[in-house]
Amino acid sequence: MEWTPVTSSQIKEIGWEADAEKPLGIRFHPSKRAAAEGVPYLEYHYGGITPEMHTAFLGAESKGHWFKVNVKPFPDQFPFVKV
Repeated sequence: MEWTPVTSSQIKEIGWEADAEKPLGIRFHPSKRAAAEGVPYLEYHYGGITPEMHTAFLGAESKGHWFKVNVKPFPDQFPFVKV
């Protein structure tokens, strides 16, 4: 997966692997507690994401808001796994 660092209070990096079953990767910033325990990020992979959605996500002014509106509310459409 190719990772792109982003400027966001919630999201650390956005990954993409076109040929994967779950092509979108998101590395979230850890909570303060997790960071204190040495956890660098929380990583999830999402399926059902199109290349156009990935491009829109990268171009969104607020990455966290885009994710909250377009992906998070639809777990049946965009199944995910915690890595």
